[in-house]
Amino acid sequence: PRGKCLGGSSVLNYMGYVRGSREDYNNWVKEGALGWSYDELLPFFLKSENLRYDSSEQYAPICRKSHSFKGPLSVSVKNPVNPIAKCFVETCTRMGHKLGDYNDGDPDNKVSLIQATVENGARCDTATAFLRSSSTQENLTIVTHAHVTKVLLTPDASVAVGVEINGAIRVMAKKEVILSAGAVGSPAILLHSGLGPREELERVGI
Repeated sequence: PRGKCLGGSSVLNYMGYVRGSREDYNNWVKEGALGWSYDELLPFFLKSENLRYDSSEQYAPICRKSHSFKGPLSVSVKNPVNPIAKCFVETCTRMGHKLGDYNDGDPDNKVSLIQATVENGARCDTATAFLRSSSTQENLTIVTHAHVTKVLLTPDASVAVGVEINGAIRVMAKKEVILSAGAVGSPAILLHSGLGPREELERVGI
């Protein structure tokens, strides 16, 4: 499924709030992605998160220093909790897994009830969390029914200067272009723009 709407796939996913492993981020840095280490990105996770949780819930332990309680993105443990979910956590601990907060940067071998982007029982997608509160800002224009099909580049393909919308309309950037179309959409747009393996692009006439 593709989330072709405001909020993207956050309007239809399972709502699991999972940051991933510290090791994965640090490996990106080793491969050349400077500035993307876990410790460098943690402040942005904290800036966006608003964790709401019941401290008495024994099956969802929280490491408070790894979370924030005042950001726009609501995160909570789903309530009411399915009894089967608690049985699953208990079974995992009996098999040797540690009961712990998997969002503390070191999730290996940990188990708990899932943290989810839910607020008062309702889905908190990215449009609800970030766009609704910013929609009146003068420096933000939200355009719907505008499908980006290509990034416009300088002749040497070194700098993005704008985007092509719906295969026809060109919008030029004053400062920069930020491409954030998801794990499927972003690579597809780059390929359509002529950025990617030469053999694959030539095979489809790009």
